[in-house]
Amino acid sequence: MLLRFTVLAGIFAGLFALPGAGAADPEFAATLRPDAGNNLILRWPGQAGKRYRIEHSSDMSTWAPWPGEFACAANRELDSMVVPGFGNAPQRQFWRVVGTNVNSVGACDSVEMGHGPLWYDLCERNDAPAGGSLFSVWTRLPVGWTNWWHNMEVFSLKGSNWSMSYIVANISFVEGAQAMYNANTMLGVNFECGGRTYDPYDADYSWYYRWGQTARQTEWVWVAWQTVVTGDSIRVRQWLKFGVDGAVIPAWDADANNDTSEVNLAKLRERFRTNYPADMPDSQHAEWEHSVAAWVPSDAVSFQVGAHSAGVYLTHARLEARSTEPTLAELEAISRRTSPDPTAWADYELNWKDGAANLTDRSGHNRHLQPVPGGTFYRGSAFPGFAQ
Repeated sequence: MLLRFTVLAGIFAGLFALPGAGAADPEFAATLRPDAGNNLILRWPGQAGKRYRIEHSSDMSTWAPWPGEFACAANRELDSMVVPGFGNAPQRQFWRVVGTNVNSVGACDSVEMGHGPLWYDLCERNDAPAGGSLFSVWTRLPVGWTNWWHNMEVFSLKGSNWSMSYIVANISFVEGAQAMYNANTMLGVNFECGGRTYDPYDADYSWYYRWGQTARQTEWVWVAWQTVVTGDSIRVRQWLKFGVDGAVIPAWDADANNDTSEVNLAKLRERFRTNYPADMPDSQHAEWEHSVAAWVPSDAVSFQVGAHSAGVYLTHARLEARSTEPTLAELEAISRRTSPDPTAWADYELNWKDGAANLTDRSGHNRHLQPVPGGTFYRGSAFPGFAQ
């Protein structure tokens, strides 16, 4: 049943209700509008408890599903970018929004972080799991954001003499239906020399750089990182899941010649041994070399959650004390869990609740997140949850 069309430049959008889906709001109108970045955005009013999907067609006869599903915990506008760069739109294309009666579990309003101009929109704790950690979170980019290159840091883990930044959702190229997606980690180390602390950047690790569907990569993406510090290495594993109905995949380069998931400490020390800071006097070079040779990473002591720039939507974050590698089945269960998890070191619903960011730990361990002073959080995009 077609309820209403909105027409823009020969491209159409409308709402169809499937048989048995229930009565639709007669004032419902899906709209297509280009945003400031010239991306074509489909928007429609969402009803609490109802799930939606988008379908597209070139002839209004044969319809194909658009990646992703949509739902909201309270009535609000929903949106999706259907064409990155309006000038790339086909001459004749139709989209429709289909409402269903499928129940949704875990639907909520996410929290937007990294929106402020001073990069203070973060939350943190001054403790962390010992012996290894597994952090995971659902992420989404603000609708219409494509064709950029920057570090979208959503998690950072720190020791007393090192820090690791965890990067996701770097989309560097968009070519119509395909986009290049990047996720990785970045290690910084601290060396003491001449009464000063130097904190040089070492390298990128857990490197993932792949082409994929633009629609998948600009919707909800789940990411998990495991970090294990030992006496001779720092091991970083990374997994991604594109869309709530996608599969969890290992997401790091690891072969005999290029294992980007492991920081070899002996090789790290050799890289820095004679790589003296530019402002260091020659008289301190011997002390520097001794400091580098003696460097051993501490265990993790603190962490932050949030984006340092450009804004990102986050929800359902979880942190576990773990040194053994999880199976894909275990990761899939974590990605879909919506109830409190007492087995986690901390479990954050991380949603927008009662007009504010919900930063409480629901695992029962009372490890609540604390806002970084000066930061401000905002209501983010609606997370669709999972179909029952």
